Amino acid sequence: ARSQAHSPLFQLMFAMNTTPMVQAQMSKLEMQSVRSDEVAAKFDLSVNVLEGIAGLHVQFEYSLDLFEAPTIARMAQHFSHLLAQIVQTPEQTMHSLQLISFDERKQLLQLGQQAKQDFANEIAVHRMFEQSVQAQPDAIALVFEEQQWSYRELNQQANRLARDLRERGIGRDSLVGICVERSMDMVLALLGVLKAGAAYVPLDPAYPQARLEYMVTDSGLSLVLSQTAIAEQMQFASAQMVCMDDAAYLSRVSAFPATDLDDVAEQSLDNLAYVIYTSGSTGKPKGVMLEHRSVVNFLHSIEDVMGDQDAVWLSLTSISFDISVLEIFGALVYGKRLVIAPKQGVQSNTSLGSLIQQQGVSHMQCTPSFAAILLDDQAERSKMSGLRSILVGGEACPTALAQELCKVSSGEVFNMYGPTEATVWASKQKISSAQLAAISGSHEVAIGKPLANYQLYVVDPAFNLLPYGVPGELLIAGLGLARGYLHRPELTEERFVKLALGDGNSVRAYRTGDLVKYLAGGELQFLGRIDEQIKIRGFRVELGEIEAQLLLNPEVQSAAAVVQTVGPNDKRLLAFVVLHAGQDAAAVTSRLRQKLAHDLPDYMVPGAITALPALPMTANGKIDRNALPQSDVIQLGKDYVAPSHPSEIALVEIWANLLKLETGQIGVNDNFFDLGGHSLLLMRLTAEIRNRFQLELSIREAFELATLGQLAQRLEQKRPLQEDLARFEKLRNVSPATHQEIVL
Repeated sequence: ARSQAHSPLFQLMFAMNTTPMVQAQMSKLEMQSVRSDEVAAKFDLSVNVLEGIAGLHVQFEYSLDLFEAPTIARMAQHFSHLLAQIVQTPEQTMHSLQLISFDERKQLLQLGQQAKQDFANEIAVHRMFEQSVQAQPDAIALVFEEQQWSYRELNQQANRLARDLRERGIGRDSLVGICVERSMDMVLALLGVLKAGAAYVPLDPAYPQARLEYMVTDSGLSLVLSQTAIAEQMQFASAQMVCMDDAAYLSRVSAFPATDLDDVAEQSLDNLAYVIYTSGSTGKPKGVMLEHRSVVNFLHSIEDVMGDQDAVWLSLTSISFDISVLEIFGALVYGKRLVIAPKQGVQSNTSLGSLIQQQGVSHMQCTPSFAAILLDDQAERSKMSGLRSILVGGEACPTALAQELCKVSSGEVFNMYGPTEATVWASKQKISSAQLAAISGSHEVAIGKPLANYQLYVVDPAFNLLPYGVPGELLIAGLGLARGYLHRPELTEERFVKLALGDGNSVRAYRTGDLVKYLAGGELQFLGRIDEQIKIRGFRVELGEIEAQLLLNPEVQSAAAVVQTVGPNDKRLLAFVVLHAGQDAAAVTSRLRQKLAHDLPDYMVPGAITALPALPMTANGKIDRNALPQSDVIQLGKDYVAPSHPSEIALVEIWANLLKLETGQIGVNDNFFDLGGHSLLLMRLTAEIRNRFQLELSIREAFELATLGQLAQRLEQKRPLQEDLARFEKLRNVSPATHQEIVL
């Protein structure tokens, strides 16, 4: 594309002059070449090689707007080292050549291993929790809505559940499914499974039945802990569902002893702790197996971010998302109070900010996308002033957002990084306003340095270490690595590789697929992906899984999924298909989206599916995702009805602003999610409704009333009630008799 930002023909030039330089001689006159310091760079970077009597003379000419002198100096040293190897060992293959010298390699290895620590008293995760119980049995451990349990109560309940599981044949490395709504039962189930010596497999009730059925079958589950309301809606052919809120079950469990289980043989650190399913490029999710040893090391390594003894942590994340491990187990093994946010992140008619304020929450973590939604709502933002620590991770964190987080938190802000295969987080970067002031707003915050007993290596495609400033794939080694993928030995071997360190040693390392580089201070900067995996609103999505689901339909000839950015902190997942001849594009794409909604979690369902005559291809025959058109996201449907009521017109304006659409594209029968909306935008929607209508609407209501007409109707129903409540509020100070009469 034409641009004034760079030379229009090319940006990099390598020129080699092989004509020997001859020393000019004249009688009684000595001549020597003089280099002029007044050079104007013609291109971004030029490397000029001249052949002289003494050898090669190499000159680097570069734009000062793009490069700093130390960067070019390192580049020159690497080039010199590369040439020396070629001369000394010409029999080497190109991939075996090293850019870095022995001393630089030694520095990089030290950098990757600088966080090595030995943690004393390493015991299983639930044993760490039991130590917290012994230290403060009467302290409040868990809060959910109007319920709260002390550490003693939670431990006793979990012990009884563990004994019941043992009675059912559950033991070491057994897998137990957990399919419960956000509640006290959620945490109880996690602890009970671990105490029984088993590992848990989270099954989000919001996932489609077909996906849950696959996870149950693939993991070989024989038992799933659940709740009555869920069991009434779904059943699994190969697994028994045990309802934790069933009266008969509660009576059975209460008969078991409440003391800790004492069979140490079942509590090895080599035991599996959990198996979490992530998106898979082959079209099916894959289970990642994590052992207690990895989780325990992680919990030790994040002790410094857990806060003081009076810290109150918010459990905001689904247990199907591995950052819940920090929220739940991090809080409980260090004796903190844990407040569970209800489903959809808020309680009915109570905002998340109100929950934080009412419960005195001091610490929370979330994705940058979620944080951006919270901060956009001034009412929510004002209620977060009591937060002493905020952790963000799961996707890149823009500098502008980090600056806003620093204003909200009275204490610390951390940017965290790590894949599921490396136990939640593998590195962290503490963020301060002073650090951010030196970074341009267009940059993203660094992902920092490794946690204890993690090693981070930046490598080229041949797994050679790369120096500072050179982009490469990030490999993670250390105690945090997963055992591998459940029932997928080939994939385990492909992703968990043997990395030679060049000093005679090698380590087992996980290939993240993330493109990174080392900054001058030793921190890592995230640059993107080397494959088609993406992060959207913190969820890890393999575009190949979406494409594979589309290709299962006989009408589809080829398919491509892509993420497009439509605004700050707002990414949309879109799909493009090529249909076989004779297909009705509008009807087929509508059916395809319904089918995906049936088979995939909501965050993996494209906001729009567009039919194209052909997909753009690169020269080597791959789909050119960058050449896919910008989707309009929405087209007027056949049942379009223009808004007429004032509430409908006001909602159209709100939707248009949130969804980046024209008001004329939105009708009364349109669905918020079909237009590109998602769960995080629902929070902004309820905030806008609060500001515009002076009415409170819960996330659950907004989720269930997805069409604009339904939403407008509910707001009209709420208006008289709101007026009655306002009149009642004015009369609260009247006499008790009159007050009772008003209530009646």
